[in-house]
Amino acid sequence: MMFAHNTTNSGISREEVEKVLVSFLKDENLKVLAIKGRWGVGKTHLVQVVLKSNSEQFYYSSVFGVSSLEQLKAQILVNSYDKPHNLKSPGRFISKLLDWNNKNSQQIAKVPKLIDFPVSGAVISIAGDLLLNSLFGSIKDTIICIDDLERKSANLQLDELLGFIDYLVQESRSKIVLIYNEERLLQDESSKKNLEDYREKIIDIEVLLEPTVEENISLVFRNDPDIKIIQDILRITSTKNIRIFRKIQWILNHMRPLANKWHSNLQTQLIINIVVLALAKYDTEFPIKIQSIVRYHDSLSGSNISQDFLDEAIKIGIILDKFRYKGLEFDNQIIKLIETSSFDRKDFIDRGDALNEIEESQHISDKFRELWAPYYDSFGRNERVIAENITRFLQAHHLNLPIQDFEKIETLASAVEVDISSYKKALLEQSISSTEDVKSLKSLKNIASTFPDLICCLDEKISTCVGQLNITEVLSEIVEKTGWSQEEAEFLDSRTVDDYYQWLQEEIPDLHSLVRRCLNMGTIGSKNLENAIINLAGESKLNAMRAKFLYNITVGVDGEVVI
Repeated sequence: MMFAHNTTNSGISREEVEKVLVSFLKDENLKVLAIKGRWGVGKTHLVQVVLKSNSEQFYYSSVFGVSSLEQLKAQILVNSYDKPHNLKSPGRFISKLLDWNNKNSQQIAKVPKLIDFPVSGAVISIAGDLLLNSLFGSIKDTIICIDDLERKSANLQLDELLGFIDYLVQESRSKIVLIYNEERLLQDESSKKNLEDYREKIIDIEVLLEPTVEENISLVFRNDPDIKIIQDILRITSTKNIRIFRKIQWILNHMRPLANKWHSNLQTQLIINIVVLALAKYDTEFPIKIQSIVRYHDSLSGSNISQDFLDEAIKIGIILDKFRYKGLEFDNQIIKLIETSSFDRKDFIDRGDALNEIEESQHISDKFRELWAPYYDSFGRNERVIAENITRFLQAHHLNLPIQDFEKIETLASAVEVDISSYKKALLEQSISSTEDVKSLKSLKNIASTFPDLICCLDEKISTCVGQLNITEVLSEIVEKTGWSQEEAEFLDSRTVDDYYQWLQEEIPDLHSLVRRCLNMGTIGSKNLENAIINLAGESKLNAMRAKFLYNITVGVDGEVVI
């Protein structure tokens, strides 16, 4: 591939920039390549991947915060990459320099100028000019990558930096790869002038990395099972920032495993909401900030929101609809994870499970209506289609159906001669196992009549549940609904005078209301309760007072009731 010197290209794809970089490395006549692009589009990652694949050794340094050429040289010194088979490994090279430093300690002590630079997490002070001259005298015919030109310290002028790059090219015969965000660099007038003055002399080739959204999505989410959902949202925003993509990936990896049993529709909405909320936090060009979405949630929940924001909320709602965002109960935990890097897992799961029940129920209702379409829509001979639909529907959903819906399907199944008894039995077994209400259990008797073994199980469960009832629960239910069922009356009638005698001596909130309700029922249970009160009234003056003034039951000296 041939290039004209000092060309500024319009934005090109990641693949094209890779080709430019590889060709640059092979061309002996080209010395300085500038790769430009906005923050987060993947410039540094691309360069490092290509250099590791196409060179034996290279040096890398970010100019971020660097305020002098000495600091930059020290950064270059300790950030070298060597392939494993290269004998000039950075560890050996640094060890050699430290040995040199120890041997020349007396000379170094006389040199006032020192540099501090990090090696494996430590900071080592070495004689500046003496060591750096030795170091750069040994760097020949290599590749040096200098990143983040726009983030240099104000103390380091761009013309000084570009002059140093020219020095490296001339003295060390090295190739230089520059990486920077030109938009940011040119915001500084001094840097803008320096770049215009030196560009023609120093830089051989300039390329602008402007990958498509799909390129960068593929770079981060290539193996993600939900890449299509993620891609659909990010296409709308045109976001290309890989750092933002990594943050989205991190949030997804924390929350998706907790939702793997939810309905697919709810899982999809979770992914959409995570992507949108992350963009609202991290993407400066996203049309809504995350704080506005929080206030938008509050406005929908009826919190105290000003009229001015209500007008804004309408606009926010329109934008969120465009991104298919729907506010859900677990969004607060997504926001908490984004803002604080932690969240309440239990609250997230509980809220999601509750939403999932609603989603599953709605999904089954929709499928149930679809099942009946061939019946309602035609008088055609479509028995086979209906039979297949019934079988397919019950295979997926029979354990989630209300009994009354199953009975409707049973009628349709009989008309098209398909046997669904196995599904009915499985549903009944589950219902018997999960139901604790005596009335509901008794209502299953007629439905389960064709399965003798289930009738036995049902009777046992009813007996167990009756034994677990207590007087307080039954009377509280009767007071709440201002009426009673046959099962409740039978239970109260089955309690003996001694049962009520013991019950009356417990500490029971609102006992007065429960007792009066039972006495007014006029049943066997009412009479047994009255006799229990009479027995207690005969034991003390206080109980006699309670019986008379609370329940209008007066007991004489001989224990007889006075009317």
